Amino acid sequence: MGQRELILMLLASVITALAIFAGIKIFQNQAVEFDENQFEQIMLEMAEEVQAAYIKPKALGGLGYDYTGINFSMIDCPLNLSSGTTCKDSNTPPTHILLLKAVDKHHITIRTVYQPKNHVYMNTIHVKADTAIFLEDWIKLR
Repeated sequence: MGQRELILMLLASVITALAIFAGIKIFQNQAVEFDENQFEQIMLEMAEEVQAAYIKPKALGGLGYDYTGINFSMIDCPLNLSSGTTCKDSNTPPTHILLLKAVDKHHITIRTVYQPKNHVYMNTIHVKADTAIFLEDWIKLR
């Protein structure tokens, strides 16, 4: 083989390796984005459940127009494990965590933490008593 053919083979190998690396990176980013979109839908469904529990009387297991006593015994946890105001999946360590926090009687936040491999992403949804729901953008913490 001549020198020209060796250089062309080396160049083709480098280009192929770069294309494979770029494809893997794109796939990983799309997988994270898919999980984020899926979790946003879960959070919006939870916000609707929280608003329904808000107007439900305390005698029927609701909140009676007061968010201060909310926990995952009053609304369904979409993940496997829940205790009090925390809900998480069964992975060790958990990759998805949901946190409920009553800001006041008429405002609650649902925060999700998503931890794939070496990264941490966080998102918050604000649920107000007047049926307003505000979904923030995802924040990459690490």
